[in-house]
Amino acid sequence: MIDSIMKTFLLLSSITFMLFFGIDCLSQDRPVVSTNPPPPATNFLITKEIGRARVTYSKSKDESIASTKNSLVYGKSLDGVVISAQFLSKGKKLSKPENIILRIYPAAKDRTYIDDRTIKIYTDKKEVINGTSNFIYANSDGRVTIAALEQNIPYKTFTKMSKAKIVKMQIGPTIFELTDSNLEAFQDLLKIIED
Repeated sequence: MIDSIMKTFLLLSSITFMLFFGIDCLSQDRPVVSTNPPPPATNFLITKEIGRARVTYSKSKDESIASTKNSLVYGKSLDGVVISAQFLSKGKKLSKPENIILRIYPAAKDRTYIDDRTIKIYTDKKEVINGTSNFIYANSDGRVTIAALEQNIPYKTFTKMSKAKIVKMQIGPTIFELTDSNLEAFQDLLKIIED
């Protein structure tokens, strides 16, 4: 009988200890959503432009940024998903990157895309990316929450994506297909690299 009382006491003590002291170590911190407005965009010198892609140069950082213009790929501007692609090169001359950064800007009435950052990409029905996108920041005015997420995509995979007939993406719980216009922006970025 004493053994069963001791076991019960130890079990209850362990549970109490975990509830009061151990919960923080068992969970991940939730990303913080700011209520401050985002900083203003920095203007850089545009050095090259092809279609919906362009190269800008930052003299202070001595780097070039090749990027596509933002494309709405799902929903509408304050309740949908916008994406762009970019890469950085040191100096004014572009060099072929190892990875392309896919920038994802989802907007929702809640933390949907912040708490579920699943990203899956299928090219011509074949899964090429399956993971969790990186949280960069989020802002909310109390009605709409806009997040900035990133996913590194190997250059070879990005090339396949841009040339595929069908590209489906999943961002959080939302699944959508990229349009020809979305894919043309990616192709324009590849033309800038090859030019």
